[in-house]
Amino acid sequence: MAKKAAVKQKKEAEPSKSNSAAASKRGRPAKEPPPEKLWRVEAVSPEGLRVTLGRFVTREEAEPELNRLQSDGFYEKLEIIESPPEVQEASE
Repeated sequence: MAKKAAVKQKKEAEPSKSNSAAASKRGRPAKEPPPEKLWRVEAVSPEGLRVTLGRFVTREEAEPELNRLQSDGFYEKLEIIESPPEVQEASE
């Protein structure tokens, strides 16, 4: 009985091995990247700093947040701004 307990303790002490192969190697499809968030809600804080309060995929998603922040009254000069798409530089 003591021998079985010793074997069990040895197995528990060993680090578990995980399969760290890439998802593509395991036959799973690669995940699509999330859509770009091209719209931002920006404002001026009471300290006078320009701040981004949220990033959104569509303007329609940004409008309710803008309305909520306007009714809150904490920030000034609230506006929805279209962000330029991020450009990734090609490595040469």
